[in-house]
This record gives sequence, structure tokens and C-alpha cells, in this order.
Amino acid sequence: MPIWNNDNAPINLPLPTMGGKVFWEELDKKSGYTLQKHKLEGHCRLLNADSVRVAWGTEAQMRAELRRLTEPDRRAVYGDVIGVHRYHGVYDHYGIYENDETVYHYAAENGDFGKASVHITTLSRFIADSGSYFVLVFPESYAPPAQLPVGAGVHRAGMPPIAGKLIKDAVRAIKGARYHLYSPEETIARARSRLGEDRYHLVVNNCEHFAIWCKTGISESHQVNALLERVMNGGL
Repeated sequence: MPIWNNDNAPINLPLPTMGGKVFWEELDKKSGYTLQKHKLEGHCRLLNADSVRVAWGTEAQMRAELRRLTEPDRRAVYGDVIGVHRYHGVYDHYGIYENDETVYHYAAENGDFGKASVHITTLSRFIADSGSYFVLVFPESYAPPAQLPVGAGVHRAGMPPIAGKLIKDAVRAIKGARYHLYSPEETIARARSRLGEDRYHLVVNNCEHFAIWCKTGISESHQVNALLERVMNGGL
């Protein structure tokens, strides 16, 4: 059965492996689980203590799955990018978590849209009617992050819109050169530096652009990317 709540996510068969001594690079190890990355193809996998594959996919997905398996009661911590699904997944809203009383987000005072600015809200007000939230887990090199629902499974964020391999490689190279994972302290400082900003734009400067920029230095919205990709592919 699928590991993630995503129709496009890989289906894992718990196959025994040789432990990945030749073609696999070890990225992380925790509580008996080993995260490996294929040296040639670039995809990642998780092995248990018996070298059985328990999951596979992108690096971000596997880092999120590793956290889910080893930290089942994990909540947001200082400097995390968090998000919520609004109206049963019509769109996602994002922010930067400092503590339960301090979440930085780009929104109106009484809702996600309207006269928006970067300001502080509480976690409960940020969640509002969504009922729960997720944490974004970022790979070490540029790629979309994975969503780690608190107390649930994993699914991935959308890929940037691309039109052919050459354009895809060029976009990844440009963004990869600027990609940097800031520490929790730096992420909070970057969020604070934009308090009061009121130049919100749904397409080029929304809540996701703000939150991703605070963590990686790249102002990007994977929701906008996915929508543009659908337009380019004639899906709308």
C-alpha cells in the first residue's frame, strides 16, 4: 500500500537488501534506520536494522519519513516552517514557528487574504479551522521539501514548473546555487526582519514565498509552481 497520502508517491515493497555497500551513500542514521542515497540515480531509501527497505523516494520524503518513524510524537520546534491545509486541501497556508504563542506569517489580521502583512499570530489561530498542521522537511540540496503532518504520514510538495530537461536542469542549477538551509536562529531572525511588510502578492510574494525564503533564501511557492505547470501542460 502507498506510504504517502499522494497518488503520485512511490509504492514500497519491504524488500531485503545487501545494505548498500557499493552504490549507496549513507546520509543519516537514527534509531536503527539508515537513510541512503543512490550514487548514480539520486533517489533515496530507508532501511531498517535488518537492511529491509521500508520506504523510498526523494531525499526530502525520506528525511520526513525518518522523522516520522523515529519521532512519532514530534511537534513543531523553534525555526520550523509549518503549514496547514485550508478547506480540505484547496490551498496551503504557511508560517514560521517560534513557539505556541509566536508564529510569523504573511496574511491579513482576520484571515489568510485581505490587507495582508507579515505579523505574529498564535499557533492555535494559525491552525484555525484546519484542525492540524504539518512541518516542512528540507533536503540538503535544492529540491522541493516534504510535508510531515504531525502524527501522520508523508507526502511531497509540488515540483517547479518545467518544459523539458534543459530548462529543468537550468532552473535547478540557478536555484541550487542560491539554496542554503538557515539554522533555526537564522530562520527566526529572517522572519523578524520582515515584520510589518505589506507587499503581499498571491503569485509572486505570498505566505509560502515568505516562509520558504526564511528557511532557504529562495522566494518560491510550490503551489504557484504546480498551478503554472498545469497551465503550461493544458490542464486548466
